[in-house]
Amino acid sequence: MSRGKKKISADSRVSQHPDIASRTIDDQEVVVVPATRKLQILNEVATRIWELCDGRSVGDITDAIVEEFDVKPSVARRDALELVEDMHERGMVVIE
Repeated sequence: MSRGKKKISADSRVSQHPDIASRTIDDQEVVVVPATRKLQILNEVATRIWELCDGRSVGDITDAIVEEFDVKPSVARRDALELVEDMHERGMVVIE
């Protein structure tokens, strides 16, 4: 399901889509996307990024990931941007 290509940068603000339901089970987030009738199961780092999608910027999310996990800033930045773009394409998050 394509949400259209919106340029996402470190300054983009990200929020969980209001129609999404999720629950944490054993450190993994299970996300239900009603529009596609699919479940997404997120690993520990993706779960944390999902939790941080509360209106803060991708840059702020990246900073939190670097502080909380053993990852280089450049890798965290790249991976966070890719994940947020993927979540946006799947209709899981809203970009401002």
